[in-house]
Amino acid sequence: MALTFQSTLKRTKIALLLSGIKLEDVKFGRILEFLFKNLFYFNFFWLGTDLVAETFGFIEGVQMGKNVIELALTAPCFSISLLGTAKSIFLFKHQNIVYKIILKLKNIHPESATENDKLIAIDNSDVKAIGTTAIDEIDNNNIEDKIVENSMKILNQINAVFNLFCSSVVIAFCLLPAATMAYTYYTTGDLVYEYPYLTKYFFNHYTLERWPLVYLHQVYSTAIVAANLLGADSLFHALCLYVEMHFQILCKRFEKSTVGDENTVHNTFMECVERHQELIELVNNMEILYTKSTLFNIVMSSILICLNGFILTVTSDVTIMIMFLTFLSMNLLQIFLLCYFGDLIMKSSVAVSSAIYNSPWYNTYSSSKKNVLFVIKRAQKPCKLTACNYADLNLSAFATILSRSWSYFALLRSMYD
Repeated sequence: MALTFQSTLKRTKIALLLSGIKLEDVKFGRILEFLFKNLFYFNFFWLGTDLVAETFGFIEGVQMGKNVIELALTAPCFSISLLGTAKSIFLFKHQNIVYKIILKLKNIHPESATENDKLIAIDNSDVKAIGTTAIDEIDNNNIEDKIVENSMKILNQINAVFNLFCSSVVIAFCLLPAATMAYTYYTTGDLVYEYPYLTKYFFNHYTLERWPLVYLHQVYSTAIVAANLLGADSLFHALCLYVEMHFQILCKRFEKSTVGDENTVHNTFMECVERHQELIELVNNMEILYTKSTLFNIVMSSILICLNGFILTVTSDVTIMIMFLTFLSMNLLQIFLLCYFGDLIMKSSVAVSSAIYNSPWYNTYSSSKKNVLFVIKRAQKPCKLTACNYADLNLSAFATILSRSWSYFALLRSMYD
């Protein structure tokens, strides 16, 4: 299972390394370590130049009296760049917490039942030779294996879909301006310089000599944004799914924890309580990592969905429509997954209370019943991720975001009409 744990985080690790963030406290060589420590600041400065240039481009557009559509084209790119930067900043700031979470998840990751255990259970027909306790332990391992396997499968599928959407946005955003430029030159013979970002630098970048360098500069800026978003969000998905998986396993263990002699029940139950406390601490650490960027994400998502929808309904340019349709799809998927995984944490943590209640706790010893009552009461309070305590991260929050986006969209359309 350790290999599976590492493999599910492989793409996340690569994306975060490109952002200048490590998942584990490992040291490179002296030169590589020096370069890596400064990679985050280098990316931040590199992307910052395009963000500043976009700001000046927007101001110039207002001064020149450009229409709403032309001005709105700059907003989604600027907003999603800010969002990716905000997510990476908080992860970079709290790298020690990232190390702590990954190390804890690696240590508590369940081990699968060994092949020898499975062969014994199948081949040995003498139940007494195996023992009832051994059989129950093998069954529990099999159940836990299925939970882990299903969780890994879901995580890989979601990561594949999210990677596909991010890749589509990057490809469309980077290649469409060059494709449009080539098509215009082929059909009209005019060389009209196009860029992914609508910017204004301190020099004239609409020249043949400067176009390749500026274009490559903006392509790398797009790659930085994609790495920031993909790394931060895929890490969030993985952490939430792992914690939800452990809550499921904990429910199964709590159901079996009240069966046996008094000493066994006490030890098993206290092990489950200790694991419950560890999972609560993990969620609290995740809250530190993501609470501020989540608030920014919710606010920006409402604006991005509104602007992307507005541009799609008022433009007739096919290139712009393709570009911002991929933007809109990625925005919707990104915020939905954020809310969905937050909802998983809440539901799985509350399920612990039901699991204990459904166990035969009434047949256990009086000394253990008080402990059962305390854990049931604590588990009824859901573990949750919030947006700076402004809103809980769940599917209701996703519905609220869509509702606000529609309100902003309707207002913008009425102003435009």
